[in-house]
Amino acid sequence: MKRTSKTLVVALSVLALLVGSAFGAARFGSDRRAARGTARQVATGADLARLPLGPAAREAARSNDSRRVRVIVQFNRSARWRMRTRAMRLGAGAELFSELDMAALSIPAHLIDDLARSPAVRFVSIEQPVVGFSEAARRTADVPQIGSYYDAVYNGGGFGLAILDSGVGAHVDIPVSFQKDFVEGSDYDYPYDPFGHGTHIAGIATGDGWASNYAHWGLAWGADVISLRVLDENGMGTESTVIKALDWLKKHRAEYNIRVANLSLGKAVDLPAANDPLVQAVEKVWDAGVVVVVSAGNYGRFGNGTITSPGNSRKVITVGSLTDAGTGDDFGDDYVSTYSSRGPTRFDHVVKPDLLAPGNRVVAAISAEAAMKAGMPERLAPCPKEYDPSGTPSAENLNFCKADFFEMSGTSMAAALVSGTAIRMIGRDPTLTPATVKARLMKS
Repeated sequence: MKRTSKTLVVALSVLALLVGSAFGAARFGSDRRAARGTARQVATGADLARLPLGPAAREAARSNDSRRVRVIVQFNRSARWRMRTRAMRLGAGAELFSELDMAALSIPAHLIDDLARSPAVRFVSIEQPVVGFSEAARRTADVPQIGSYYDAVYNGGGFGLAILDSGVGAHVDIPVSFQKDFVEGSDYDYPYDPFGHGTHIAGIATGDGWASNYAHWGLAWGADVISLRVLDENGMGTESTVIKALDWLKKHRAEYNIRVANLSLGKAVDLPAANDPLVQAVEKVWDAGVVVVVSAGNYGRFGNGTITSPGNSRKVITVGSLTDAGTGDDFGDDYVSTYSSRGPTRFDHVVKPDLLAPGNRVVAAISAEAAMKAGMPERLAPCPKEYDPSGTPSAENLNFCKADFFEMSGTSMAAALVSGTAIRMIGRDPTLTPATVKARLMKS
């Protein structure tokens, strides 16, 4: 069963904007165009290039047609609320992200230039699709052994790890402290992950290993898992959905003691980082004191310049994948996974990724309802002998284990490993800032 989110204030605010758009959009746009000529003249004029528009938004404005496009609007921080509201009335379906000074709305293409001319607007870009990365090594990562002093004491207990993904499903290894669904707009009263990717990420970072007799366990098994679902049952999402979750995270970070956020997802880099709304959103969360860990992307086969957004942020920790050759403590033959995206970043030429972590053929938890299991049954993990004390797993235990664990590869898995490490570091020293965590990880 679902329960409806009690977001009355937000709902009323959006309703007011929608009602306002019906009365104000046409008048505002027509008044502006009348003062400076026809919309077609503006769309083809030289001043279009000077407006704060991304390339795709500029092309849409130039088309001068009435088709609606979904845009992300970044506001000037100093802009008054009245000016922001007036700008949003040009569109419909407005979603305001007050913590991040942004909004998402659908707007006719011929009104994009009007929107960009508002004194309240800093930049306008077309919304981009977002995808969770997966392509379907414990000693390499130097993870403390189960039962050791460091594992028992510094396990991330009491600190929140936010996982922005496809959700985190019910799994005996992963007690979910809180879940919120930004995809369907209402919250489930039980852990839910119809794709499976988010549960796998949570298992790598926080799984306690009980269901496999500690053959498959995560790093920070004491951490509180905060599941923020932003990807659908196919592992796809939208830029505004992720930004909405980041806006919520920034607002509620203290309430849930969220110190680390994992984003094993991304989109194409089509703007410099200074104008990329997803980059700006993660950086504001970072500046608020949350360590943000993101995957580099799985486009390494296309060469350099393939880092995805928001991994092109200078601030956040961008993680690439390392393939462990499986030779124990000999790390000299490990190598960068062929699929791991390479830097430098597009437009800004920032050296990325910041770190490499094991991400190839990682076995971790999977949700019972995961579509991945049906689509890739060969990735279901064989049950380890240690799962049954006799050394020979029973048919019942074998089926249970196979239903709960899955093998995946990608920079998503590598990012989860770093997120778990960051939580452990904070558990050891809660005064660590995001910049200090990043510096120590890169130095070590």
